[in-house]
Amino acid sequence: MRTVSRPLAKKPKFKVFNLRKVPEDTFFRIKMAAAAEKQTSRDWLLALAEGRCAELERQGKLPKEP
Repeated sequence: MRTVSRPLAKKPKFKVFNLRKVPEDTFFRIKMAAAAEKQTSRDWLLALAEGRCAELERQGKLPKEP
């Protein structure tokens, strides 16, 4: 019996982004907002950034993602 190999899906590449000197009250509000939506702070901030980038693309202020 011959096995058929499937092409492996490309793994997304990630970069590290450190955000320093966030005011304590803002840090707390981000954590609370993420928890309210049952997300991690990372996922919540990524969704926020992706939404803003998409908005800037629609306005023509950023090039469209390939």
